Amino acid sequence: MRTIRILLIILVAISVAILINNYLKGTSADSYYNKGAQAFQNNDYLVAIDCFTKVIEKEPDKPEAYWARGKCHDKTKNYPATIEDFSKAIEIDPNYFNAYLSRGQTYANAKKYQEALADYNKAIELNPYNYETFFFRGTTYSTLKNYNQAITDYSKAIELAPSVTANYMIRGYTYQYTENYNASINDFSKVIELDQTSSDAYYARGYVYYKQAEYNKAISDLNKVIELNPNHKKAFIVRGDIYNELGNSAQAQADYYAASALE
Repeated sequence: MRTIRILLIILVAISVAILINNYLKGTSADSYYNKGAQAFQNNDYLVAIDCFTKVIEKEPDKPEAYWARGKCHDKTKNYPATIEDFSKAIEIDPNYFNAYLSRGQTYANAKKYQEALADYNKAIELNPYNYETFFFRGTTYSTLKNYNQAITDYSKAIELAPSVTANYMIRGYTYQYTENYNASINDFSKVIELDQTSSDAYYARGYVYYKQAEYNKAISDLNKVIELNPNHKKAFIVRGDIYNELGNSAQAQADYYAASALE
């Protein structure tokens, strides 16, 4: 009797395994893709890679699957695998905008700047209305110290997306490299106009005011930074430096002490 029960248990286990295997085989590519997308959103990149790989096994000519898997590899900083997947997506669909944009970003992260520029150029050719491409191409030009071209790209990004504060912030920083401080201040002021809670913009503008010896304006901005973010160590240090310049050593020491307490 015991032997029969064991055999029955084994048979049931085998049957369940067969059912599960058949179910998995029958899972559609779209289902795996959706599961992979959800896993990506949950930062489960290895699970997402497995799901997108199953999509590719079922539909090897689906460029979106290679692009999606490439995005996962990028998150794990596996740049060779990332580029391989994006390149495969482009091989399947030579007009795949997302693949060029994503591969350009990966090339830039891998410090292959000329390859990055080539991909950004192609992405812009395919879609000249996406502000992110101009933004990322601008950052690559800036890395290569081609600041004027970078500013041109950031300006185009602003034209396409005038409410995105990051476009103004990065152009404001880049103007400083060209010593166009008034333009830099104008960009940081625009960010503040769009977002009055941006401690980064107040700090950036305050720092430029400081370098321009406009101390009262600088202190006003740095006060705002500390109001918004009491743990902003650099704001205390720069404000301390300004008070030193103004001969207010007591206030300077108070700011330096406050900064040291944040270490």
